[in-house]
Amino acid sequence: MRYRKQVKMLNIARTLLVAAVLWVFFAAFANGVVKWSRPAITGAEVSWVSQEKLLSLARHHGTDALKITELEVSIWRSGNWVPVLKNKEI
Repeated sequence: MRYRKQVKMLNIARTLLVAAVLWVFFAAFANGVVKWSRPAITGAEVSWVSQEKLLSLARHHGTDALKITELEVSIWRSGNWVPVLKNKEI
């Protein structure tokens, strides 16, 4: 009987610990403390913009989020994608 109570309390403690860790992670992610990003692929003519230009745009606009399409490069501002560079080749 005593053993069952101990096991039950350990299971509750583990569950609460996992919930607390997940809550802290998701709260940090929602507030922008944790960022998920991947670098832009600019090898083998995949992009019409050079890596140096992309880094320059990101630094100038103070963002890590760049959306690169065939027509333009955009940044995320106030819930919208704002174009900052247009492709002059098209």
